[in-house]
Amino acid sequence: MLTQATTYNFRVHPDFRFDQNKLDENGLLALAKFYLDEGEPFQEEIALFLQDWLDDKDYVFVKTSGSTGTPKTIKVKK
Repeated sequence: MLTQATTYNFRVHPDFRFDQNKLDENGLLALAKFYLDEGEPFQEEIALFLQDWLDDKDYVFVKTSGSTGTPKTIKVKK
């Protein structure tokens, strides 16, 4: 019996949930805009990460915690 491999043509898994809400790419971008426009200061970082994650680049920049040395910004493949 042959099985077919599943190919995903999206950047957000169909079962992805954020704060118990199922959101697709458009929903996450809308949430990011809301956080930037009306959110708390800590939500701005979430919004910027979501926008970076959903852009056309194949990488994001993230900051290490610095728990084992000086914090660094590193480039991570999506």
